[in-house]
Amino acid sequence: MIKKLTYENVKPYIEALKELARVALLACIPILIDGITQNKINWTLVASAAMISALRGLDKLLHLEGKEKGNDTLTGGLTRF
Repeated sequence: MIKKLTYENVKPYIEALKELARVALLACIPILIDGITQNKINWTLVASAAMISALRGLDKLLHLEGKEKGNDTLTGGLTRF
């Protein structure tokens, strides 16, 4: 069943993307500053921070979708607590 494209239908996705961007920005800035001061950026650290941010965004999406649908299992997100 296809839903009509309204803000209420896409709100969990928007909120999850905002969370992902917020965490990615806060995590990558110190790593990049440290890399610039040493004249060498550790891209492995940047990638790991990006993956952690992606997991946090997915966790937020699952939580909001679970809240919207009334599903207690999804409300717990990835960690289930």
